[in-house]
Amino acid sequence: MTRLAVAVAAATVLLPTVTLALFKEEAGVIDWRKQFVGRVSHVEVDNRGKLAVVATESGAIAGINPRTSALLWRNVLPEPQLTNFVLLDGTSAVTVSASGGRVNKWSATGARVWETVVSPSSTYPPVSSQLPEIRRIGGGTWSDGVGALVTTGETPALVVLCEDQLHRLDLQTGEVVWQSGVVSADKDDVDTLTFRGVTELGGYLYAIGAEVDGVLVIASRDLAAGKAGETRRVVLGKSDIEACQIVNGGRTAVCISGSKLHAVDTVDSDATVQTYDLPSGSYSFSALHDSAASRESSSVTVSRTDSGETTTFSVGSAGIAAGEAAASSVPACGVVMFEDSDIVVGARAEAGQFTVDFSLASGGTFAGVKDKLAFSYGDLHGRASLCSAHLFRRSSDNTIGYALVLSMEDDSILYIRDGAVVWTREEALASISGAVFVDLPTTNDESGKLGVRDYFNKNKLILMGTKSGKVVATKSRGGEVVWSLYPVAYGRPTSSNLFLMRETLSANPLAMLLLSYSGRDSDVVVEFNPITGVIVDTRDLGYHIEIATQLGCRDASDAQLVVTLSADGTAHLLPDTTEARTAFGQLSQTLFLHTIDRESGKLQGYRVTSSGNDSNPVAVPSWVIRFDPEVERIAAVGFKRNGEKVNSLGEVLGDRSVIHKYLNPNLISLATNTPYSRGTTNLSVYVIDAVKGHVITKAVHDGVFGAVHIAQAENWVAYHFRSRRAKRYEIGMLEMFDGSSRHPTDPFSSLDAVQPIVLKQAYITPFQVTALAVTHTRHGITEKQLLVAQPSGAIVGVNKRFIDARRPTNEKATKHAEGLMRYHPILLLPPQATLNYNQTVHNVERFFIGTTGLESTCLVLATGLDVYFTEAAPSKKFDLLNDDFPQSLVVISLAGLTCAILFARQKSRDKILSNLWR
Repeated sequence: MTRLAVAVAAATVLLPTVTLALFKEEAGVIDWRKQFVGRVSHVEVDNRGKLAVVATESGAIAGINPRTSALLWRNVLPEPQLTNFVLLDGTSAVTVSASGGRVNKWSATGARVWETVVSPSSTYPPVSSQLPEIRRIGGGTWSDGVGALVTTGETPALVVLCEDQLHRLDLQTGEVVWQSGVVSADKDDVDTLTFRGVTELGGYLYAIGAEVDGVLVIASRDLAAGKAGETRRVVLGKSDIEACQIVNGGRTAVCISGSKLHAVDTVDSDATVQTYDLPSGSYSFSALHDSAASRESSSVTVSRTDSGETTTFSVGSAGIAAGEAAASSVPACGVVMFEDSDIVVGARAEAGQFTVDFSLASGGTFAGVKDKLAFSYGDLHGRASLCSAHLFRRSSDNTIGYALVLSMEDDSILYIRDGAVVWTREEALASISGAVFVDLPTTNDESGKLGVRDYFNKNKLILMGTKSGKVVATKSRGGEVVWSLYPVAYGRPTSSNLFLMRETLSANPLAMLLLSYSGRDSDVVVEFNPITGVIVDTRDLGYHIEIATQLGCRDASDAQLVVTLSADGTAHLLPDTTEARTAFGQLSQTLFLHTIDRESGKLQGYRVTSSGNDSNPVAVPSWVIRFDPEVERIAAVGFKRNGEKVNSLGEVLGDRSVIHKYLNPNLISLATNTPYSRGTTNLSVYVIDAVKGHVITKAVHDGVFGAVHIAQAENWVAYHFRSRRAKRYEIGMLEMFDGSSRHPTDPFSSLDAVQPIVLKQAYITPFQVTALAVTHTRHGITEKQLLVAQPSGAIVGVNKRFIDARRPTNEKATKHAEGLMRYHPILLLPPQATLNYNQTVHNVERFFIGTTGLESTCLVLATGLDVYFTEAAPSKKFDLLNDDFPQSLVVISLAGLTCAILFARQKSRDKILSNLWR
């Protein structure tokens, strides 16, 4: 206890000298936060049109004001608990998440009313490649592997289907009233049967499932007590059931099996199965809204996958009747029941025009609004991927109006009301994949929106590339969106890379976006002006990019070159011009690249050379390292910053000697996990020379559980992990020093480098981590800071000296380790080390660091579900005067000193002249 108290006291004295917290007057001035919800997967709008509840793929559940786009409330669930359903109960919302395992009810203000854990083991969605998808889209009643509904009657109840168990919950308290299995455990076909939906009719629940070979299974249960009823199997054909919707208030199940459309009565086992033969092809249901009211017939819309042709079918007791087939120009996005009529709503976004189509499901014209409404909205969002439609009659003039909530291809959310886009939310910023800081021009642009570069170069333009392929430019001061760019002609990519080719000091600044696609024969390059967002050129590359990296050389047009490696191992230059190939051919050093395939565990190194000034570069495999995925799986990878500047080449020891840092620019760090055994795994951290494929050092930790994060800079590697055996989180530190006689200023070569001296140390941390990064400044003089993002939403700065591997472990070593604190296993950090004070930043995945004109200050952009920007000064602002600095006193002192100098000089001249006259 005495040692711990001494350590705490020492940390309390030392830590405030290196904290990153902002002053009160700086909060909200040099930092900002933008909150998002992410890509929408479910949306429900209340009947009054005053609340839209959305659930997203990022695990967020939020309430949005449809009239203003304001975020009324938001709750973020843990990552495994993705939402399966959103059900509205008046002003409250009920969500079913974690594959039906957890049910929550939220009040109108977003407060959790109750939470019920239905199945603790149900965390991830069931995976099956053979079982069909049965769903009900729009109303939020059907999803893969889960079913949920709010029953009708005097006392509404909530029914949840989780795997093969039905649960009835009290809607007011969340208490489980009864639980019942819908399939007997002694059946031989349990493994081939999956129940995927539930409906309620006449006091009975009907669980709908499917087996392979086109067998539809309907199991009934008594709603009051959960007593088992009839279970029947209906053979629809030899083809598997691909999709299913429930219509007519739960009375009819409409299924697609091969090229046939089937209508099955869910209650009457003696009813004949209605079948409609479709033309040969592949089909699916459009995203439709179906009324829960019991009616004689309802409408469904079927889309042909290859041609996009849609057909609306009327399904009722008289059978299946097909309406007129429509072309794919206006895809159906919903069927809305309005005044006892089914209205098919279509929406299309193309070439800057938005078209809305209203028609009767029976094939007639809907006279309430115009047949088609087209208006301009800007070609920035792509196609609509999710639609929620709402028709209403105005009380003022008895006319009919409409409102649409759309989730677009670029992840943005649009709200359209009566032929106009009311607002847009840029939810693409919830999934940022890359960012670059662009210096502002020295002169103002034509629009005057950007402004000019400030004296310390703090105000910059931040280009943020997103996973949807969209690029959004924001100001670093305030976070205002300046422009956005989305190449709608190509759709949503699988990955993207963003590069700044020419700075704004050039007459023609240039940025480049590389888009990779799995369904295309070629990847795409988009060149654009980083200041205005105007596209300069768009073209197919003719190959798929495996890796892309930016070089330090430039061509005759001052464009910084990018070298890419295609999937077949061929190297390419961008821009691919004669000037670029000439500039690459003049490189004095050989270029080395490497690829990392996490799935196969393969690391491949390449030596890239030029065979002539006008020829393309040649990539030759030079080494390979393979990790067997069944023995070791790659968990995390760390890299040095490209072009990292290091000011201090060594560390001064207590005897005034110097130990030089091992500044190998070709190092990569790699963490691997062995397969889990008894809930734990072994963690191995490798430091590898990417030129030779040689393992420099390795650290092993057993009894590890969970994610691993790595950050790398200069001569050290920091990594964070959870030790399940010790029941704590730890930060490991690997620090390497040069053991050769080479002078530190000589160029480093991996080919003749000797094995470094490696120091290892670990520290206990009281926090979990979602992202790690290292700060850097303009000249590398300022001390390094390890940025740590926590699940709580805090961003903490840890000075490198606190995790230094050289911290002495005893009093004798302390005397010879000048400037280092004595080692203590617990890493103690004060609250002032938090950068974002009370600005919670959810699900931080990455950090992006930018430099300024001040050596002491760097710019920090934290991205995840939210985006947070701030300035950081790891060594305090040593090159900038404080705001309360007595400048007037300095002026008076300088003026007095100047007068004294002038007076003394005159006196000296007079004395010299007097001496000469003697």
